[in-house]
Amino acid sequence: MNDAKGETLTSDVLQLQARGDTLQLTEGDSGFYLSGPIHIVLPENSIEGKFNVRIAIPLDFPKGVPRVWETSGALDTSFRHFLEDGSLCLGVHADLLLRLHKKPTLVDFFEEIVVPYFVNYAIWKHSGAVVSGERSHGANGVREFFLEFLNCGDTAVIFFLRCLSQGYRNTHRCPCASGRTIGECHGDRLAQLRGVRPPQYYSKILASLTAKLNTGARRAVRRRA
Repeated sequence: MNDAKGETLTSDVLQLQARGDTLQLTEGDSGFYLSGPIHIVLPENSIEGKFNVRIAIPLDFPKGVPRVWETSGALDTSFRHFLEDGSLCLGVHADLLLRLHKKPTLVDFFEEIVVPYFVNYAIWKHSGAVVSGERSHGANGVREFFLEFLNCGDTAVIFFLRCLSQGYRNTHRCPCASGRTIGECHGDRLAQLRGVRPPQYYSKILASLTAKLNTGARRAVRRRA
């Protein structure tokens, strides 16, 4: 493991091991893999959980989001936070991209994204309670993320996604009704989103959310009829 990526990841793993985690890094044809146990202890709630993870780290990390599996069968599938390939649903993809852009190390990914997933699971398993701040699954969760991140309504979110996929001028009037230009108002947030993915990425999200909102509008009309 002589390349710069492997050296960086090895340094991160050594940091994790120094904190008591017995995780091991291996190299494969399509990237790197971090495997080992996770022990969750919440003494104030008398909650404990033991898990084993396998984290597939893409070669373009941190631009690419790692996939994570629990490999010991310790997770109850009724928890529902899984993707189609059986990996863990750690959050909305665009949100994960932004978080990795701000904190691009494997240590941050493990401690701030992976470990909280298992903490939330342990709490859910113990109490049955849904952890506050959870987003919905699928397109609903994507919509919730953009509504929160852009701090505006559906109409403005669709406008901003169109800006991200087709281009815009900072001198255009911001659709959030602030009375300011995009550059003065939402320019920074749009720049953050542009920094993590190309226009084609947002074109797909735009199409998905537009279809969802149109379907919702048609159902509302039928209910009123």
